[in-house]
Amino acid sequence: MMTIARILLVLLACTAVPAAASAQRSLDGSRRAWAECQAKQNASPAFLALKDKIGSRASPEIAFSTDKATPEEAQHLQSLLRDYIIPCRQFSLEVARGRLPPIVPVLQASHGNADANYERLIAGQITWGQFIRDAKAIDAEIDAELRRYDSEPQN
Repeated sequence: MMTIARILLVLLACTAVPAAASAQRSLDGSRRAWAECQAKQNASPAFLALKDKIGSRASPEIAFSTDKATPEEAQHLQSLLRDYIIPCRQFSLEVARGRLPPIVPVLQASHGNADANYERLIAGQITWGQFIRDAKAIDAEIDAELRRYDSEPQN
């Protein structure tokens, strides 16, 4: 969940090509829409029910949990993914398409990996601990890709 925030911040900080005024308005609009989407997500019943297990408020011990998601947690996870996480991503992709088109496939692949991780937890195939460890690995992978892109010479 924090990956989207990091991606958006990297995209917003990128100054490889100066944007025209209309492009900047579009970028600002996407940034505002993303912030509004995140605020709705963080206030949602699904997120509030899971806040001790996911996101920045998660307990550090959860990474060692051998518990699987309960049916109620699985329902909250499905709602969170379907109603908040996936829709909020559109804004980071909009920014990427406008500012850094080459990283769009990287973002889409990362999103696919994150979705699969959620789906495995929802289906009871993995534990909370494995979910958290996999989420951290997905975050590390996208961070590495963004750093690699940032270090490459831009034309």
